[in-house]
Amino acid sequence: MNVSELLQELGNRSGYDTDKLKDIVTNPALMGLAIPDDFKSTINTGLLTIKEAQINPEIKKHFTGVVLGNADATLNELMDEYQFGDDIKSTLKSEQSTYARMKLFTKALADLKDQHSKASAGDKGALVNQINELNATVSTLKEAMKTELSKANRSRTIECFTCCQLT
Repeated sequence: MNVSELLQELGNRSGYDTDKLKDIVTNPALMGLAIPDDFKSTINTGLLTIKEAQINPEIKKHFTGVVLGNADATLNELMDEYQFGDDIKSTLKSEQSTYARMKLFTKALADLKDQHSKASAGDKGALVNQINELNATVSTLKEAMKTELSKANRSRTIECFTCCQLT
């Protein structure tokens, strides 16, 4: 394989198919310059197009971990902020799945609401306010997770686009 053929393949792979590329790859100096076959395979496995990066399981695992790690940290902060009991905290923290933790957190909020509804009339006003705050926090957390996931996807696309560019 020569440099000209490699540049043509990379141009095709990245979607860059213009007259400028044709002028470059038809340069006789590049056509006569041979490169080792293992160089092409190294380039092809080391660089990803945006489409390839979007379906790459290692990249997905990395960014999903970042987003879910932030969600777990937020859940931990909320448990402290709303003074959940130690038993609820340990149950939530022992759950490995962030999605399951969110369900357990929501159930704990529902249980808290139920406890508040059974409280005496004097306590109800404060408890209703706490329930409303918790419900607002759950909504905020859901939106924050969506935002974090969106940021991570954009970041992954930008990083993948950047690493796929030839210098």
